[in-house]
Formats: sequence, structure tokens, C-alpha cells
Amino acid sequence: MKIVLTLSFLLAFVVGCAATERIETSSKDTSWSPPPDLAESLVQSSWTFVNEMTSNDSTRQKEALQECLPDKADLDVLFNESSPQVWARLEPAAKRLLDHLEKGSADFSRASAIQKFEAFSIRDGIDSRFAPVLKMIPKEIPAYRMVTHLKGRMFDSSTYFFVNERWIWIQGLEEIPSLLRKDQ
Repeated sequence: MKIVLTLSFLLAFVVGCAATERIETSSKDTSWSPPPDLAESLVQSSWTFVNEMTSNDSTRQKEALQECLPDKADLDVLFNESSPQVWARLEPAAKRLLDHLEKGSADFSRASAIQKFEAFSIRDGIDSRFAPVLKMIPKEIPAYRMVTHLKGRMFDSSTYFFVNERWIWIQGLEEIPSLLRKDQ
């Protein structure tokens, strides 16, 4: 399975992406720390993302999506020396998502069916799917999954990391170790 950020996946309620406002801190400011309740922070960020994506403002929608997609600096923190290989896979997919956002943003009209979001750490009682990749990522980086509850159904919307003072979304996280082995 390839790591692919697909528009259909995003628009089928990948609403856990965080359109949170970045906190501006200087590089010398060491007082900043993650929110005390990470799960609640991710849930609130998810509602913010939904609000942005259901707006009729394409600029706001694009900014919201860009804010939750990982950039090279985020991957440097998460994957250290392996980040160039991971970035090579994620960057083109993220670009495709942004390029086709307008076509699929109408699917967010179903967001009114969302009843609640539920976030949980994947470091607690690690699912065996994530064990190999979590060994690559520093333990101090919060790693979460999000479940979106709709009327009568639920969706698991992939993996989120609190890195560089914001929540980022990575689909297909569990595939990264095998893809890196193939690249060697």
C-alpha cells in the first residue's frame, strides 16, 4: 500500500486535521509546551477544521488544509535522518490534495451529520500496526488517532502528531517503515 493522501479520503471526514493557529514563539523561548489536554486540543482543532472547510471561502479552506499537512520541518522532527525519504513520498501527494481541493470541498456539506470527535493516544496500548513506526518517532511527540462519530456510524481518520506547535495529519503512517526499506 502506498502512502497516498487522497482527496476522497480527506473529504470523507478526515476532519481531524488541525487548523489551529500557530503560536508564535522565538527560537529562544523555551516556555512553550503542548496543551495540557492533548485529546481535547485535537477535538477542538477538528471542529475548527470542519468550520473552515464548510466555509464558502476557498482561501480559508486551502489554508486550513495546508495547516494540517506535514511539511519538511515537521518530518525532520518526526523522522530525523529518514525525513528526506518520507518527504519525497508525502510532498507530491500533499500538492495533489491542495490542487484538487476545490473539486471536493462540497463533500464537507455532510459535516452537519458529525455528532462528536473522539481522540486517543496511539502510544497507550500501542496497536501492533504502529509499533515499528513509533519506534522511529521521538517518544515526547504526542501521537493520536481520531474517530469521527456520525449518525449510526464511525470513521477512523488516520494519525495526528502534535509537532512544531500544531496538529499534523499523516495518512498511511504504519506503511512508512516498509516503504523506507524498499527505498534502500
